[in-house]
Amino acid sequence: MKSDFKESFLLLLESHKGIIYKISHAYASTYEDRKDLFQEIVLNLWKAYPSFKGNSKISTWIYRVGLYTAITNFRRQVKQIKYESLQREFYEKSINDFRDYEDADVKSLYLAIGKLSKVDKAIIILLLEENSYKEISNIMGIKPAAVGMRIKRAKDKLANLLTNIKT
Repeated sequence: MKSDFKESFLLLLESHKGIIYKISHAYASTYEDRKDLFQEIVLNLWKAYPSFKGNSKISTWIYRVGLYTAITNFRRQVKQIKYESLQREFYEKSINDFRDYEDADVKSLYLAIGKLSKVDKAIIILLLEENSYKEISNIMGIKPAAVGMRIKRAKDKLANLLTNIKT
């Protein structure tokens, strides 16, 4: 039973690790910080996994946990818990995929996204992932009517930031 639980969690992580990478990249500025944040998000997902009831899409839940972890930034004081070799197995298998983006335009975009407020960052990441306004509203806990306004403001800020980066 415990092995099945672990296996299902590892499969979940494998199929949704892109979400964790994107959040880590948007909320941490250095490679080491991104790795640390990635680990914190995986740890929090592991701790919360038994309580996931399936009331939302699994990707919505992962975004919620990941963004909460990134936004609150536990300052690396997360309690060490024993969870077998889960972290090592998943981390060693996945960390090779975790590289800085090489495309100059993508680097510029993430540099600009990094300068946005924490909430605007989250909204833009969710928008780039092609989430609907309703999904963004659900993940972020803001009213659907406010999503469009926040997206417009965040896009305007990004446009200004990208203009300044390229000049």
